[in-house]
Amino acid sequence: MDEQYSRVHRDAGQEAVRESGRRLKYSRIRYRRIFLIVTDLLGMGGAPDAPEYGDAAADTVTRLAGSREKPDIRNLRNLGLFNMKRIPGVDPITYMMGRYMPLSRKSEGTDLAAGFRELMGILPEEETETPAGNTVPEASVRNTVLEALAEKSVPEIFPAKTIPEAMKEAGLDFLTAGSVCEAFNAAESADCASESADCLCRTRGMEAMDWVLDRMKQDFHGLCFADVGEPEVTPAALERFDRALGKLMREMNHNDLLLVTAVRGDDPASPEKDGSRERVPLVAWSPRFRTGGPLPGASTLAIVGATICDNFGLALPEGAVGTSRWDDFW
Repeated sequence: MDEQYSRVHRDAGQEAVRESGRRLKYSRIRYRRIFLIVTDLLGMGGAPDAPEYGDAAADTVTRLAGSREKPDIRNLRNLGLFNMKRIPGVDPITYMMGRYMPLSRKSEGTDLAAGFRELMGILPEEETETPAGNTVPEASVRNTVLEALAEKSVPEIFPAKTIPEAMKEAGLDFLTAGSVCEAFNAAESADCASESADCLCRTRGMEAMDWVLDRMKQDFHGLCFADVGEPEVTPAALERFDRALGKLMREMNHNDLLLVTAVRGDDPASPEKDGSRERVPLVAWSPRFRTGGPLPGASTLAIVGATICDNFGLALPEGAVGTSRWDDFW
């Protein structure tokens, strides 16, 4: 009897282990759709090289969220943004929905296109070797890139294959809104219709966000990458963005992942007219998340593209950079 009892319990224990493994396996199913939303409104200040750009005091989200207008930013607060970035007058939340980390931009300047390319793993080399074994300063590399852009030989500065190209070759969708398309293929974007099934070119702000909300109705498989920066950086613009973000979250399903980030700030007090050099947040949320909280930061935006590749089972294209953080978002 004791032997039979032991065998039954042993078998039950083994089955419990197998069932646990099955649940773990199925809980790690990749996301079918990823929404990557980029806005200038979330610069957090504190970039290591901000003084070099005259942006030592720049802090876009503090200036907007902590203003006397007190914008309603409940969705960003619930995601945990203000647990990461403490702002006077905006209380952190105890049970945050999202997972969040700070990112520092590695590519120079505050140019949008360069920031979008860094998100997708495209970075100019920091230095190259000369035949004599000496190094060429990064400024020389940057001048080469600028010359290539001036000559419209954009593909020459890219890896042999970019992440968007790799996704399309794999049969995945790559939907873009705002100025994303022209960051990867200037020639194609010049001929692109103002609106199509997979692209809304050169239209930013809430129009781009409305386009993303419309894409929610489609059963696409891939990435929706939208630049929703506002022309007027005000507390009211941050509130509009927060409200639209709430609509997007309500429409998401179990197989969707939301990533909200920036490639620069846009502090109204910054002396630089084309954005400000700041650290930025990466905030993630999915209806499948059971817990939220802080994650270790990163020194480049390129982790975003690497994570997206990992989600869709794609190898990072040769020449692209970045380390996947997908395990932080399932």
